[in-house]
Amino acid sequence: MNYFSNFNTIPYDINGDGIFDNVVNLTNIVKITDKLSDDISLYNLVTINSGERPDQLSYRLYGSTKYYWTFLLTNPNIKNFWNDWPKTDTQLIEYVVTKHKGLAATTDMSLTNKFKIGEQVQGVISGAIGTVYEIHNNLGYVHILPVSGDFKEDGEDIYGLDSQDVVTAEFIKNIGYAPKYHIDNATGEMTTKRLAGTSPVSILDYERNHNNRNIHLKVIKPEHIQNIFEEFTIEISK
Repeated sequence: MNYFSNFNTIPYDINGDGIFDNVVNLTNIVKITDKLSDDISLYNLVTINSGERPDQLSYRLYGSTKYYWTFLLTNPNIKNFWNDWPKTDTQLIEYVVTKHKGLAATTDMSLTNKFKIGEQVQGVISGAIGTVYEIHNNLGYVHILPVSGDFKEDGEDIYGLDSQDVVTAEFIKNIGYAPKYHIDNATGEMTTKRLAGTSPVSILDYERNHNNRNIHLKVIKPEHIQNIFEEFTIEISK
């Protein structure tokens, strides 16, 4: 069963231009989701196995793949399966690298008054060329869009072809490996980057923490799944 196959549609002016499109009517799910939220006796807590898809979890719990969409109803943190469903570490890395485009040239040097947005930079060793897209001085990296060649992943000096600025990059990897924020080593609290006493939390680390939180799901007990399914189908067809 497709998650939206039983939803009725309503005409809706999405762009406010007087042109109406038929869109899925989501308003009728409120009653059933409120009931699910309020009645804890309907739930079990389960742990998703590594690499287990929604349809596979549905089959493991209910002996049928057709109830996979109920995991969206019972877990508000799972807004869609592509972004929020737990991934293996290999899948997660692929997801992060695909989601975040470009390279991060990470450095301990100050980036104040270094480079110009839009100028091209060159790897001194590799000869690779890229365009400066963003400069994150507080986080300690330059966001570069590759143009030609391959920068040295384990780091090299990068040279601004217009500004003639030079920065020593500790590594040059996909932007997913760049710091999302820094934490104070003593307190574990989020803080600004310092020369000592702080550690970066990469975008990949952040996504991994989010991924791990979603491993534990609230699911409808098997003895209630058919009744909930039927009630939901009635509500969304109104």
